[in-house]
Parts: sequence; structure tokens; C-alpha cells
Amino acid sequence: MSIVVRNTFPYQNKYFDSKDNQKQQLTDYIMHEYLSRKPSYSLSGSFSLQDAIEIKEALDASPLVNATIVVDETIDTENPDMSSRTITYTKL
Repeated sequence: MSIVVRNTFPYQNKYFDSKDNQKQQLTDYIMHEYLSRKPSYSLSGSFSLQDAIEIKEALDASPLVNATIVVDETIDTENPDMSSRTITYTKL
């Protein structure tokens, strides 16, 4: 399933559709925040670095998004399972 950058959220709870994979749900969540006119927003979690990069690339390619999008990874050397990735957008 490819990532769809939506500009409307017809689901009951705004941005989650249980039939969607995690990448699509995270993308929908970021777009919900973006369309809420927030000047910047960061989403952190235990999703994979590859998923974060794919979400960034989908958002970068969308004509709906006019923002700088950055992916960052925080490695917890003492407990690698607690490492996290962050996707941040800053509107231009």
C-alpha cells in the first residue's frame, strides 16, 4: 500500500482508519496537524527509520504540503528498544 497524502479525514475519529497500515496512519495524523494550521509540529515514536523516511518523502512530494520536513533518530545506547524517530514539519 502506498502512502496517500490526504487533505480530508472522513473517518469517525479524524485520522485513524484501522484498515490502514502504520505509515498511512502516521501520515494522516501529521496531515491532520498540518491542516490545523500549526506552524510546526513534531511526531515522535518507535516507528522505524525507514517508515519515517517514506512518510517524509510522501509529504515532500505532495503539492498540499508547503513545509520543511525533517526526520531525526534518537538512539538510546543503554536501552536500544527505547530509541525513537521524530518527524518534524515547519511550514514555510
